[in-house]
Amino acid sequence: MDNRLIPFAVTAAICLASCSNDEVMEQNSDPKGKAITFYAKVGHSTRADETNISNLGNFYVFAKSVHPDGSLYSAYLVGSESGTKFEPETAERKDETSTGSEGSTTVSTWSLGHDVYLPSGINDAVFWAFTDGQKDKEPILSSGTISFDHNEGPGINGYTPATAGNNSLVRQEQTIWADGSQQKDLVSAFGQAKQSGTLSNIIHLNFNHLLSQVTINAAQKAKADNDHRIVKVKGAWIVNVKNKADLSAGYKYDKNNQIGADHPKWNLDGATFTQYGTYFKNPIDLSSTTGNSDQDWIDLTSSSLMLIPQDNKAWNTTDPSNPNPTFENTKTAYIMLLCRVELKHAGVKHDDNTDISDIYIEGDNHYHQQFPVNANKKYNPDEYGLTCIPVPINWEKGIHYTFNLDICGSKSGAGVYPPNYDSTEILNLIPESERNNITITAIPTDKKPGDLVLDEPIKFTVKVEEWKNEEWTNGTDKTDTTD
Repeated sequence: MDNRLIPFAVTAAICLASCSNDEVMEQNSDPKGKAITFYAKVGHSTRADETNISNLGNFYVFAKSVHPDGSLYSAYLVGSESGTKFEPETAERKDETSTGSEGSTTVSTWSLGHDVYLPSGINDAVFWAFTDGQKDKEPILSSGTISFDHNEGPGINGYTPATAGNNSLVRQEQTIWADGSQQKDLVSAFGQAKQSGTLSNIIHLNFNHLLSQVTINAAQKAKADNDHRIVKVKGAWIVNVKNKADLSAGYKYDKNNQIGADHPKWNLDGATFTQYGTYFKNPIDLSSTTGNSDQDWIDLTSSSLMLIPQDNKAWNTTDPSNPNPTFENTKTAYIMLLCRVELKHAGVKHDDNTDISDIYIEGDNHYHQQFPVNANKKYNPDEYGLTCIPVPINWEKGIHYTFNLDICGSKSGAGVYPPNYDSTEILNLIPESERNNITITAIPTDKKPGDLVLDEPIKFTVKVEEWKNEEWTNGTDKTDTTD
């Protein structure tokens, strides 16, 4: 597939009448068609619906010429502004398929809608492109307001992923409600035309991912054959994630090398905390997962999450400054699970013939409810409880973080009780159609946030991919202690 951005053949030129240092750039009305041409590619992808060159849709473009002192001219080569409103131009995708003796060939091109010529006397220009849309999908940018700083280039103010806890997010015939299914892959590209003499009209745009990708996996790692615990998960969320930020292209000019570069950066000042995750209509049963290979982990986020790069400390379960932790006041990060733990035993009764009114019998086996613990200590298949795993957040753009949770494995338990919650806060994470089909059991009166749910915490590792590879164990070191 040939992927290029070629402007429509329209005889038009850009006249730049105002610029930095009050200089005037001479108009170039080249009649020979040497208009700006964009070639696009997209960096490595790991998510099934990430943006790649085959699904790259329409995108926005800004461009400016660079003064010899490294500053940007005030006028635009591509794009415009009026007061506080900034308008990039749209590059639209067009696919054309032709059939020849060697088969079919599809050529993809992107067009600005008119020819843009580089002005005479300019030998340096910079270009920015950005989008979170994909082919045949609208809009080009799903969130935020576009801005332009004449020192640092374009930006997006108030960008946010899809709203957490949105019950309209439906996947797989309403069996999974996943925030990640609606989140977009925000990508941007920076290009520069720079050479002595005649300025090249061919601009290469290499799109890079600007968000962090987060996946939460789970397994009962290396569970012993005589371990009869069954873990069922109804929901998984990462809590206390900042939900909004401002993005700047971060343009800088290296006077020594006479080149420019962009350094995209996020500003999270003023952002509030929320939680992102997934709810399952049919619980995920971990009892058959060993966690001994990469394929033997179950993805609890369904499509993974696309979140704003950020840092946050792990929740300190014994923080003396917060003796009554709640969802509202904790502010530090943890993964929260809505789950239950059962014990499966052979036979339809206890061997010692003791009371069996607390169990569930199915076939030749009977089951105990180990978690959550209800007041009557009875088996109730609709009951689930909340447990959590404090985790640190240190996310960079363009990197995929995978949290592998070892739940009730050979050396792990079911986590700790989370901060206190209001029932409304939890119900907001559950689709309305499901709220009458589940009972969420509160923390027992003899327990408090941070106490162990069973006998051991949930152990975890974090896998970091794309730019580098490393693993953290329980957020403290890089040695895997879960084997």
